[in-house]
Amino acid sequence: MWEFDGDGSHHVQRLAGVIALCGACHETQHSGLAELNDRWESVIATLCRVNGWDRADAEADIERSRERYRELSNMEWDLDLTVLAGWVTLDEYPSLVIPSEGRATLGNTLDKTKRKLSLIVGAKLPDAIWRW
Repeated sequence: MWEFDGDGSHHVQRLAGVIALCGACHETQHSGLAELNDRWESVIATLCRVNGWDRADAEADIERSRERYRELSNMEWDLDLTVLAGWVTLDEYPSLVIPSEGRATLGNTLDKTKRKLSLIVGAKLPDAIWRW
């Protein structure tokens, strides 16, 4: 779960918590990627089944999310992962706050850039991540 805070000149995307989703439901959260991978109909079917919607409702919901994505993509966002403190490390960003210009160093599954985030072996996932 992400929170987006901004005051006009400074913007922060903050990881507030996580929700466990099945693969089909997770795919609905990345409908653009699903469409690129020829999985559009699966996303529509999942949204309809889970929410009791018809196709028009599902497509309208996706269009709202696309509009939100376009709006948010017009800004540079610092990334705050402090909720993961004690569970992950980032050598270059020990505070787990990554300035917008450093985000590319984290990796990207879409363009296959290698991730730089490291799990702390044996660490317990912080309870705070489940309370959002």
